Amino acid sequence: MEYLYKASDVRELDAMVAQELGVSFFHLMERAGRAAFEILIQRWPNVRKIAVVCGKGLNGGDGLIVAGHARAFGIEVQAVLLSPMESLDADTVLAKKWAESQGVEVQEGFTGTLSGQVIVDAILGSGFKGELRPEYSQAAEAINRNSSPVLSIDIPTGVSADGLASDQNAINAAITVTFIGRKVGLYTGSGYAYAGEVIYQSLGAPGHIFKKIDRGIPLLDFLKIPPLDALALDSHKHSRGHTVIVGGDHSMGGAILMAGESALRVGAGLVTIIGRKAHGSAVLARRPEIMFVDAADRKSRAAALAKADAIVVGPGMGTNDWGLGLLQEALIKNKLLVLDADALKLIGAVETRAFPPSIVTPHAGEAAAMLGISSEEIDNDRLAASKTIARVTGGVSILKGPGTVIASKSSIYGICKHGNPGMATAGMGDVLSGILGGLLCQGIELRQAAEYGTCLHSAAADMASNNMGERGLVAMDLMVPLTQLMNNAK
Repeated sequence: MEYLYKASDVRELDAMVAQELGVSFFHLMERAGRAAFEILIQRWPNVRKIAVVCGKGLNGGDGLIVAGHARAFGIEVQAVLLSPMESLDADTVLAKKWAESQGVEVQEGFTGTLSGQVIVDAILGSGFKGELRPEYSQAAEAINRNSSPVLSIDIPTGVSADGLASDQNAINAAITVTFIGRKVGLYTGSGYAYAGEVIYQSLGAPGHIFKKIDRGIPLLDFLKIPPLDALALDSHKHSRGHTVIVGGDHSMGGAILMAGESALRVGAGLVTIIGRKAHGSAVLARRPEIMFVDAADRKSRAAALAKADAIVVGPGMGTNDWGLGLLQEALIKNKLLVLDADALKLIGAVETRAFPPSIVTPHAGEAAAMLGISSEEIDNDRLAASKTIARVTGGVSILKGPGTVIASKSSIYGICKHGNPGMATAGMGDVLSGILGGLLCQGIELRQAAEYGTCLHSAAADMASNNMGERGLVAMDLMVPLTQLMNNAK
C-alpha cells in the first residue's frame, strides 16, 4: 500500500530519513537534485539548454543541484535565484556554491526572460500555503506563459501539499518528481492537474520509517485491493442479492438504465428499476434482465422496495416533489442505501434525520448543495469536505473528481489512484452508483464497497480510454472493462 502525506508529516519524514541514514539535509538535497536531473535527461534526451528557477529554501537548493549536474553534462544552463544571497537557507548556499563550481552562473533576481528547452521549477516545495509572494507569482506566471515543458521539483510551485486551494498562478508541470513522502496535494483537487505525471523517488528512505507515522492516507490502487470472494458453486440469483434503482424522471431514463446495468455487471443477482412508466420499454429493450416498476404504481413500488437488499436513489430523479417523495419512501425502508445525483440535492428537505447505512457520492457541485456552501469551498479543502459530507448521513462519502476521496465522518479512508479526464461526461456517476448498489446487495460492507467500487469504476474508465482514447469516452463504454477487471483480479 502506498500512502500520501501532508506537509507537516513530510517534514517529519525528511528529518527521520536524514537521521536514519546518518546524512545531512544537504546530502538529501544532493540525492534529490541528482534524481531529478536523471529523470530530466531520460524524458528529454536531446535537451541542450535548460532554465532552472530557484527559491531561497531547500527546494531551490534541489534546483541548483540539477543545474550543476546539467552543466557538468554539457547542457547550457540559465539559473535564476529569486531571492538575495543573504536570505538563503544554509544548505541552499552550499548548493549554490557547488553549482558554481560546476560552471553554472547563478543570476540573482528575475528579469522576466527565460530561455530553455525545459524549465525546472524549484521555487517552492511542500511548505507553500495561501498565496504566492509577488516575486514568486511573477516568475510562476512567466513559466506558465513559456511554451517549454516544465519539470517541477517535489511539488509544483503554488500547489498545496495538503490538498488545499492552489494559487491562481500555480505552475503547470509536465512532470513532477517528488521525494520521500508522496504529497496529498499531488493526487487530489487542483494539484492533480498542475502536477502532470508524478514520479516518486524515495532517496533511499528505509521502508520502516514510514511505519512510524500513522497519519498517511492510503492511495487506493484497484490491483492492490483484495479481490471479492469467488462465487459459491451453489449460487442462485436470490443469494446474489437484489438491487433496486430509484429515479428516472421525465427525459432522464438513461440514468436509471446505466445504474441498473452496472449493478448487474458487478454481480447483483436481481435488479429492479423504479421510474417513470414512459422509460420502461426502453429499459427492457436494452437490458431485458432488469425488472421495471412504474413509480406511479404504489403497491408494486412498495413491494419492490421491500424486497431490496440495497437501494440506489437519485439517478435522473429530479428535484421536484415526485423525487422527494421517492427519496423519503426509500429512507424509511431502512435498507442499505446509495444516494447519488438529485437525491443529494434533496437531502436537506427530507423529514427524517435517522439515515440507514448509506454511501453518498457527490461531485463538488452536489456536495456544495448538500452543505449549503459553494463548490469552490468544497475544492479548497477536499479532505475536510469529505468528512463533513459523511456526517450528513453518518455513512461513507465518495467525493468525486480528480483524486476521488473516500471518507467517514472521522477519517479519510483513501484517495483513488485511477481516473482520467475522459470521465467528465454524462452518466459516469450513474454507473458508479449502480456499481455500489450492486456490491452492497451482495453483502459487502460499506467501506469495502466504497473503496472497491470507486477504484473499479475509475480503473475501468482507464482501461476503456487506453483502448479508444479519452475524448469521446462514454459511460456505457465501461461495462465490459468492469467485468474484465473484476474477473481478472480473482
